[in-house]
Amino acid sequence: MKRREIIKMLEDNGFILKRNGANHDIYWNSLTKKTVPVGRHREIDDDLAKEIFKEAGIKPWFVLHERRPYHAICLSYSFKTKI
Repeated sequence: MKRREIIKMLEDNGFILKRNGANHDIYWNSLTKKTVPVGRHREIDDDLAKEIFKEAGIKPWFVLHERRPYHAICLSYSFKTKI
């Protein structure tokens, strides 16, 4: 996941840039009083992105869709054939 997408999602959920660290940018939410570090890489691994969102208390879209296996999506449709 791109770093810019993570920052946009954090900002959409009320986080603002608190300060720039040596290797990370620190984002802070004044309502929840949570502080979240975001590394300075162009591309951030999905596992690390999940941890960032978990620490921030955000449920991102890619986590919601990942838990449902492909065969469950296919079985959720009703397949009716006409004879």
